[in-house]
Amino acid sequence: MNDPPLSGDHFGAYWCIMDLLEGGDENFPMPHAIMENIAHVPANHADQCLTLHEVRAIVNMVLIRTSHRPFRKYPIHPLLVLSYMGEQHGRIIQASFDGESLILQYSQLWSFEDDDTAPVELFLRYNISQLVGLERPYGCVRSLAKSAASMNLNKYNTNNLVQ
Repeated sequence: MNDPPLSGDHFGAYWCIMDLLEGGDENFPMPHAIMENIAHVPANHADQCLTLHEVRAIVNMVLIRTSHRPFRKYPIHPLLVLSYMGEQHGRIIQASFDGESLILQYSQLWSFEDDDTAPVELFLRYNISQLVGLERPYGCVRSLAKSAASMNLNKYNTNNLVQ
């Protein structure tokens, strides 16, 4: 199985995690992280839903981080993902795991093909943003996860992440 290690390793010819920025320092680690991944797959239908490589990268990274000693004590594990695919496409994904539910919010698939309209500044702002997020499970997060789990996500588009 091609499960991702922390960063920089390739998974067959299709996808890899390029970078992982972790919050805090050695004495005070934070559960927050920013991950960049790239997939050499066509982006033709990826605007309708997350791709399998995106979900696998997120789930595997959450598993790695929740089992790693400095992060075990945290009940919430927020992960910001900058996902690139196809010729020149990308999206921003916010993932949060509270020990029971994995909540995924994602932007539309953006095109970098035209230099004049490419959202380079948007992706840079997210990439250099300060790592923040919930550190305790609140009822609203858990109720959101339960209501999202009951939705048909193929018909529901959560493009409210990026305006």
